[in-house]
Amino acid sequence: MGKGFLMCKEIHEWIEENIPKGSTILELGSGKGTTRLVENYNVYSIEHSKKWMNRYGSNYIYAAIKNGWYDIEAIKKGIPKHYDLLLIDGPPRKIDGVKIGRMPLADNIDLFNTDVAIIVDDSDRGREMKLLKNMVKKIGREYTNHKGRDHRGKGTMFAIFDKVNN
Repeated sequence: MGKGFLMCKEIHEWIEENIPKGSTILELGSGKGTTRLVENYNVYSIEHSKKWMNRYGSNYIYAAIKNGWYDIEAIKKGIPKHYDLLLIDGPPRKIDGVKIGRMPLADNIDLFNTDVAIIVDDSDRGREMKLLKNMVKKIGREYTNHKGRDHRGKGTMFAIFDKVNN
């Protein structure tokens, strides 16, 4: 989680309109926005930084950055068996000047249940656009982009892969 950045309120509004209260959310990257999520949801947060652990009332899963992305073994051990939403807001683009980012998610998507709704924050960024294209190939369904405003009032976007209806 970066310094003082928040998910746009439109993400929270979408979640509150589409995911029933009491549901479980698995988020990659935690932050101030997690505070709002834990008010109505059972939240699990995969977090790379001990500094951000246990700050916002989530069930934290510590997964240090290992080989350019989250520690895969820590994810396997920590994620819940069932969740209703996968929220992608981490890891950050850079950690200590080293590019990390979300791109490796597509190569590790099989770690997650992709039949649930998936939100990818910051879908207007070049690397996230590339990630989304790779995710479409891997999970076999399209996403929709949604407009939002960040905490500074600047326009931003987030992508949603709708839940698979069985």
